[in-house]
Amino acid sequence: MADLPCGSDGYNTAFNDDDERMLLEYAARPVKQQPYICGWVISGMACSMPVIGNTFSTHLRDQHGVVGGGKVNVRCEWTKCGMVMNKESIVRHVTEMHLECKFICDECKAIFTRRHNLDRHVRKKH
Repeated sequence: MADLPCGSDGYNTAFNDDDERMLLEYAARPVKQQPYICGWVISGMACSMPVIGNTFSTHLRDQHGVVGGGKVNVRCEWTKCGMVMNKESIVRHVTEMHLECKFICDECKAIFTRRHNLDRHVRKKH
């Protein structure tokens, strides 16, 4: 294991400007859009890796072998699910059903499960 530059308290202090911006961005996100723990079950155990929402598709491919065309049937291996769907739907399914990510209108506090529905709402109502 490589030695990281640490302060007297033992924490990594080698943050550059990009690291700081990324951490501040994550901290500013609504709770439902912050990093989450993957619940994909492998060999009877949940993956438990922290994953940022927009990287979930890559995580599924690289860590869990979910590959193939959009119309390939895939079983959702999220804890206690097992639903079968097209591969192109799996990320949306996990986001909406298991992570329960919500997009909230800043103007009227209406809640949406999909970003494009919030965007359409804002264009038409506000």
